[in-house]
Amino acid sequence: MQYDEIVKDIKKIDTKKLQANNTTLSGTMRRSIEMYNSAVSNIHYGNIDIAIIKLKKAQSLHPGFKEATMLLEILYGKKKHVEHDKIKETNEKIAKREPVLHPIINGKGKTLPDRLHIKPRTLMKLIITIIMIVVIIVMIFITSKLVNRGDETINPDIATVNQLTITVNQLSNQIDDLTTQLEGKNEIINENTTQLVVLESQLETINQLLDLYMAKSYYSDGKYTQAAEILMNLEEVVFEDEHLGVYNQVYLGAMTESAKSVYMIGVNLFQQQDYQRALENLLQVKIYDSNFSEMDSVLIQIGKTYYELDRPSEAVDTYKELDLNYPEYPKDSILYNTGKAYMKLNNYEQALIMFNLILKDYPDSSLIGYAKDKIKVIENK
Repeated sequence: MQYDEIVKDIKKIDTKKLQANNTTLSGTMRRSIEMYNSAVSNIHYGNIDIAIIKLKKAQSLHPGFKEATMLLEILYGKKKHVEHDKIKETNEKIAKREPVLHPIINGKGKTLPDRLHIKPRTLMKLIITIIMIVVIIVMIFITSKLVNRGDETINPDIATVNQLTITVNQLSNQIDDLTTQLEGKNEIINENTTQLVVLESQLETINQLLDLYMAKSYYSDGKYTQAAEILMNLEEVVFEDEHLGVYNQVYLGAMTESAKSVYMIGVNLFQQQDYQRALENLLQVKIYDSNFSEMDSVLIQIGKTYYELDRPSEAVDTYKELDLNYPEYPKDSILYNTGKAYMKLNNYEQALIMFNLILKDYPDSSLIGYAKDKIKVIENK
């Protein structure tokens, strides 16, 4: 079957149907499914690289996620043999989109003005006023950003933000036109619902673009974690045209750099014996970049931190994950730290197995002496 045909058949996972079938979803599994569904959206829009990143995240959150594994294999095959699919034409995307529903009318047919007990014309003016306030705030925010960055702003970014300002101004003009059209009319709010929904949708798009370029600004300033936090909130958004290129570039860079940053912070906090904060930063590495180049070192550090926090069971699980996924990592180190964790669990039988394996399989290990000391402690109990 051709790749295009396979992609056409890929469907998102409906969590509501799973729950209807009495399937219990943990918080981690639910998040994993969300990442999978987001990846499916990216695939349909030809954004293979970001889809792969999200599927890896889904796998790391739920290692037994077969759908994510199979889809990853398909994408890897696609990357090996052909170039990325081109993004579909804008009109094709628009034609496939779900129509926007607006909850103006309730089940009984009552309009919003009826439920609020105010005149439709008054409500319309109130809504328009709120929208105009939002537009003004956005324009002020963009302007202040341009002033604050000054000469440090890169020329391409200035052009992009200027274009964003123009778009906001166009939206403001549309609101003015709508206000003029409503002047002197007594139609109920429902007759103008479509226009309002369009304006609200445009405002949402502007806010998403503003967030994207704020993330790029943070990334350019070396504030990687701030950029990453914004980008994670935009993972469900599918950007188009030049904005898609900006998103891909900043996403890939910010996530990798953020993972490096929180890893170093975690190590430093561990050395300062601030174990709780160290753990919080170390666990964040996988969230930012599940394919982080030093993930084996991250896992051993997480295990040691769990141990210091008197959470030996989680330490053992972490060492097992390290041993399973990173066979090149020094086995004697994994055995020794696992043995210590078992000792804290009072599981001396398993601890002895770990330490004796070091003596048997790694006679030249620098941990031989430490392993012998631990064995003596256990035998004297």
